[in-house]
Amino acid sequence: MVSSENAIRECQDKLLFYHAMKKSPAPAIPTSEELNELPGERFVVKERTGSASQSIGMNLSAKEAVLHAEKLEHPVFQPMISGSEFSAETWIDSTGTCHGMVLRWRTKVIDGEAHESEIFENEGWEKRMQETFDQINGLSRHALAQVLVDSEQKLHLIEINPRLGGAS
Repeated sequence: MVSSENAIRECQDKLLFYHAMKKSPAPAIPTSEELNELPGERFVVKERTGSASQSIGMNLSAKEAVLHAEKLEHPVFQPMISGSEFSAETWIDSTGTCHGMVLRWRTKVIDGEAHESEIFENEGWEKRMQETFDQINGLSRHALAQVLVDSEQKLHLIEINPRLGGAS
């Protein structure tokens, strides 16, 4: 019921995850240890590993982002991207093949966890998410991705959790 150690490490380390997934069909949000390497005027700051929702700073100015980072052990920075958020959940067998895909709009989120969601279908996004899951070697069994959709309908991968999703 568990993905490989390498897949888990890649999913938990937000900087490694970005570098591995920046060219995937649903590209990861740019992530850096240096704020000045990122575009934009508003930022997200979170711990490089672990549950980001506990200590995340969102929609911060550059100055606020630097101040927030000082409170964290190993901060990483991302540009703030506005949009709607959905999760994509699948089962991956021992050969690495995805079976089924459930997409859910995350309609009510508290402390990073979806408390209300709405299942929807989008064959194009399902295919892109399957191809995205395929990018992580050793990812198997239950897997859940969180994705932002911006105003231009572009997908921005937030994270992949190698586990059963809470909304399930």
